[in-house]
Amino acid sequence: SHLHDSRAAVVCRGIGVIPSLHVIRALWQNHNTVDVYLDWGRFSKRVLDYYKELKEIHVNEVAISDQDGELTDEFHKIAAKAGDGDVGLIHLGLSDYLLKKAIDVIEQSDPHHRTPISCINNSHICCGEGICGACTKDAGAEKTVRLCKEQLDIREYKMLL
Repeated sequence: SHLHDSRAAVVCRGIGVIPSLHVIRALWQNHNTVDVYLDWGRFSKRVLDYYKELKEIHVNEVAISDQDGELTDEFHKIAAKAGDGDVGLIHLGLSDYLLKKAIDVIEQSDPHHRTPISCINNSHICCGEGICGACTKDAGAEKTVRLCKEQLDIREYKMLL
């Protein structure tokens, strides 16, 4: 992360917690204030025991989605707070289904796109080397991207979901 001495919001759910821990660590090591919002889903909280330095970071346990897969009021409040200009980065560790909805909500809260958004793309990675083609997506205009290798702007990525 290139963010230093700023504030970041990290929102993750379920298995999206694991790749997001690396983002949290990098943000924290760059002297950022990190607001972490975790919805454990069916995932074990014990995973944090392996990240001892993260014990100093306050984790807000919230419900990100309800039983019907809709984003909760809590998430809408997080997005509104993040969109008020006080946050230098929003990171989303969510499934593709929730990711698309979450980006839409954040964009409504921040219509001028002042706040950068990042996300995990692990659901598209199989071999991690760009060889097998499982991560390949058609990006239009005869352009194909390998999501395990190529970083896209979050708004471009949303269009591929």
